[in-house]
Amino acid sequence: MGLSVAFLLITEWNEDTITAALDRAGKIRRTFRNCYAIYSVSSNEANESFLDAYFRSKTFEIAMPPFIPVNDGQMALERMLNLADVHAECKRQGTVSQVDNEREDLVCSNDAFVVAISSIHGLTPHDANTLQQGIGSIEEIMAASKEDILDNTDLSAEKADAVVKFFHDPPFYMNPVPPSTRN
Repeated sequence: MGLSVAFLLITEWNEDTITAALDRAGKIRRTFRNCYAIYSVSSNEANESFLDAYFRSKTFEIAMPPFIPVNDGQMALERMLNLADVHAECKRQGTVSQVDNEREDLVCSNDAFVVAISSIHGLTPHDANTLQQGIGSIEEIMAASKEDILDNTDLSAEKADAVVKFFHDPPFYMNPVPPSTRN
C-alpha cells in the first residue's frame, strides 16, 4: 500500500444500495492505505439509517475507512480537497513515516494495552495487567471465554463477564458509559 489517497463519494443511497457501497468501501480500503468514504445525508433519519447499515456490515473494521458525513455535494468536494491537501503536505514534509512509527510504538506499548483494557466498564489497570499476564494479547483476550478468564486470572465472574460482553455483545460495547460511572 502506497501513499495514495482514495475517495468514495456516496451521494444517493437506500437500503438496496448501501450494502454495495459498503462492500466497495471495504475493497478500496484493502487497496489504498488512505481511503475516505464521504457520504451525503439530508436528515438525521438518513444518517441514522446509514450508521445502522454501517455497524451491521461485516466488510471492514470500525473506522477503516473513515466515513465522513456531509450535507451536500459541494461540501463533499471541499472535504475531499482538504484531505488531499493535508496528505500532500504530510508527504512533502516526510511526516507520514514518522507518524506511522509513533502509532506502531504506541500500539506496542504496555501503557496503551492497560489503557485500552481498563476502559472496559468495571476494570482497573490492575485487572488489565492480570489479563495480560494470564491470557495474553488483546486478540487472545478477545478469543477467550469467560471460563478461560476465570481459570487463568484472579478476576471476578462479573469482571470476566464484562470482558466477554465487551468483545462479543454489540449492545454492550456500543453503549457509551458515562464518565461518572466508570470504574
